[in-house]
Amino acid sequence: LIGVTIDKTPANSMREFGALDVITEKLRLQLQTRRKGESVEIVRASEEQTRDKKMTYYSILLRGPQTLEFNKITITAQQLFVMKVEVPGTVAGDGMSGSGALSSMADQVCVCVCVCVCVC
Repeated sequence: LIGVTIDKTPANSMREFGALDVITEKLRLQLQTRRKGESVEIVRASEEQTRDKKMTYYSILLRGPQTLEFNKITITAQQLFVMKVEVPGTVAGDGMSGSGALSSMADQVCVCVCVCVCVC
């Protein structure tokens, strides 16, 4: 089962919203709270740009014992968009065993939604 959430809030810039490390930690703590205190680790967090370098976004992947959460955060037209896709995960190996296809699909959902938000 994949959960997809898109939140929108007013903001003028990524800097106004927060630095990558601060936002990553906030998301980690939120997921840990939703998962009733389960340990949540940061798998990757990066600041990226579209190919034309016109838009910056944060890409954050979090892992708990039973879940993977993919996040893309961007700003367009003074609106901040947070795209979040949550999929079941396992602890074995790289944390994606048994759900590799779901993980790939979730990452692509985030990318597609990010592209749609940026273009629309």
